[in-house]
Amino acid sequence: MQTFSTLVDDIAEVTCRKGEEQLIASLVNGAVRELESMGLYEQDLVEVRIKTEGASTQPFMWRDAPKNLRAISHVRYSNGVIPVPVKVSRKLEELKGNYYYIAGSYIAFSGAPLGGDIDVAYYQIQPRLKYYAAKDEQPAIREDQESAWKYRYFDPDTQRYSYVDTLGSEDADYEARAKVTNWLLEDYYEAVRAIAVREVFNAFNDVANSSTWTAVANNHKQIFKNLTGIKGIYT
Repeated sequence: MQTFSTLVDDIAEVTCRKGEEQLIASLVNGAVRELESMGLYEQDLVEVRIKTEGASTQPFMWRDAPKNLRAISHVRYSNGVIPVPVKVSRKLEELKGNYYYIAGSYIAFSGAPLGGDIDVAYYQIQPRLKYYAAKDEQPAIREDQESAWKYRYFDPDTQRYSYVDTLGSEDADYEARAKVTNWLLEDYYEAVRAIAVREVFNAFNDVANSSTWTAVANNHKQIFKNLTGIKGIYT
């Protein structure tokens, strides 16, 4: 499995566009977003517990809601109540009971037990990945799917970076991997690659190659849809 950066390098070579790696990186991120937008997937599901201690008014405002939140799957208060989602409107002032709504940069939970917890499961948008021109600058590397991950580590004794088997914890290792790959690159690499190659040719008005790779990309998108059909909720 290649990392995001090695995929960018691969596409630059295939399309004869070396020197355009930053543009290609943007297009690869766009290809990931194009696949992700086809449905809601369990790989994007995140569960968090929100503490309401210190709050004294209703509704409780979750002002630290993540910016990459795409859609809420479910909400449950610590008293067992499951609030219903509502849309923001002038009628909100008339509503009573247990409900929640998303407004701008916060989410409001009405009826939440102040001093208790709110469990939220939401679908995230995969963060955009950064292109690393030098392989030895990537936070994590792996030669192929059979190889173990290696992690970039700064040794304070030698004052040098090297790659080690672990950064000391599963969380630290996961954070390093998340900077160079995601589940779409790992499981649907060919689909991401085909869409990104199509977009590179589109960007440079290469009509012939764009037409060819549009067909290839559409085929991979159909395969992706078929393979994720059980898990994906298509929008």
